[in-house]
Amino acid sequence: LLQQELSRSTPDAINPFGGPNANTQAQWDRVRLPTTNVGSTDLTTADFRMSNPSAFELWAGPVGFAVGGEWRGEGYKEDRDPRLDGTIIFSTDNVSGISDVVGVSPTRDSSAYRNVYSLFAETLVPLHRGEGTWVNDVTLQVAARGEYFEDLSEGAVKPKIALSWFPVEFLNLRAAYSQGFRVPNLVQLNRGDVSRLDLGNEDFLRADVTGDPVSNGDAYMASVRQSNPNLENEDTETIVAGVSLQLGRVIDVAWLDDLRINVDYWRFEQEDVIGAFGVQEALALDFLLRRQGGFNPNVVRAAPTADDIAAFAAWNAANPNAQRVAAGQVVFVNDPYINLDSQVADGFDFGIAAGFDAGGAGKFDLELEAMYLQTLDVIRNDLLAAVAADPVFAGQFTELQVDRVALDGNPRWRGSATMTWRKGSYGAGLSARYVSKFLDPDADIDANGDGAPEYWKVQEDWRVNLYAEYRFEIPTLDRLSLRLGANNVLDEAPPLVDESLGYRPDYHSLKGREFYVQLRASF
Repeated sequence: LLQQELSRSTPDAINPFGGPNANTQAQWDRVRLPTTNVGSTDLTTADFRMSNPSAFELWAGPVGFAVGGEWRGEGYKEDRDPRLDGTIIFSTDNVSGISDVVGVSPTRDSSAYRNVYSLFAETLVPLHRGEGTWVNDVTLQVAARGEYFEDLSEGAVKPKIALSWFPVEFLNLRAAYSQGFRVPNLVQLNRGDVSRLDLGNEDFLRADVTGDPVSNGDAYMASVRQSNPNLENEDTETIVAGVSLQLGRVIDVAWLDDLRINVDYWRFEQEDVIGAFGVQEALALDFLLRRQGGFNPNVVRAAPTADDIAAFAAWNAANPNAQRVAAGQVVFVNDPYINLDSQVADGFDFGIAAGFDAGGAGKFDLELEAMYLQTLDVIRNDLLAAVAADPVFAGQFTELQVDRVALDGNPRWRGSATMTWRKGSYGAGLSARYVSKFLDPDADIDANGDGAPEYWKVQEDWRVNLYAEYRFEIPTLDRLSLRLGANNVLDEAPPLVDESLGYRPDYHSLKGREFYVQLRASF
């Protein structure tokens, strides 16, 4: 329809260059048509559980035991419009032409279903029970879960073991080790090819040789995201060790109702993370391999034209120490799901809770929580590591950096604080959330004017909320309360980043100051 309109020579032809008001609604309606995509998912589960907190006795007391099993049937179906799924094709010249709708990438229909069977067991074993101040209570927890996935014809069994020790009644030392896994989801295993057109993907082999828009990243380059039935599980290991102090039990102060302090260290290791290799990374790898006499089969190229051959000959004559074999323009890049990297993260969680009785002034409760990200190291797969290490690409693939703390998200500190006050029927609360600074590698700026680019510094973010409350005393109701509150009291905007939205919704909020009224009743 659009092709027909652009071929018109009459005054009512659509003018694609005239701006938003150059064409009438009737003109646009001649090239518009509805498309419908229908998707559905289904999940059916059945499970049984048995537990006994005193299954049998040991020297230190009763042993708790639980066991269970689960069946899960899960599936999805994706039925794309005939103009998008390859039924009605605009052009077979390239992968994007499979779509018959301007500006909408083609996606094949797909569906899948699988059965998953699980068994799990857990036991809680008292190892020692003492008396008096030095209670010396020691408890062991052992658990395991196994799952079998019918569509993969494989499964996994993962354990957990934890130990809790109260040398004295107000001090708890604890540690735990566990393993986990995540299988590829149904889409990653089964979904049909998904084609995309993107700007900004540079063909490192041709960009400075031929200078054509596709190779420079100034024109759209096609890529195809593919499912992969040979994906392996993501496996994880987690270690947690911590201490909890319930000092309110031992500090005898009239105005102190409660005081608890928690500190936990955690370490999380993940292997074979599932993801896409990346279009730009695939092009870089192709360039690297062609310099070594090979090529990346996921980069599909046309045969070199006579102009291409001449351009490469001129390049080689001018660059005797950087010879390149002539290659055609990229037709599309295959970007399948693969098992990519491993990553290791560790850090600390801190928590403080306290209750204060101010007598006639009422009662105050305070809670502080904070998370400190100490390490986030990504161990790249061999091919990505080769791309990142090649001096030709120095500084171009910041997402391949090993140390990811405070880079492209991953703030070093995150925390929250809450204080509430209560006196009779009156109450109030104040809360704050904090996210520390991090760097945005997508925005390189010359802050010092010396030509050396620096990453954009995404500023720290504070959000403060406030409320006041009154509880009515009504005999027929257990509780009736009226609350007036304001979120983001300071009307802070989210820090600026180089993203399409202008901010990072996974860390920050766009909501400005908002007021609310809440009426809550319990019968």
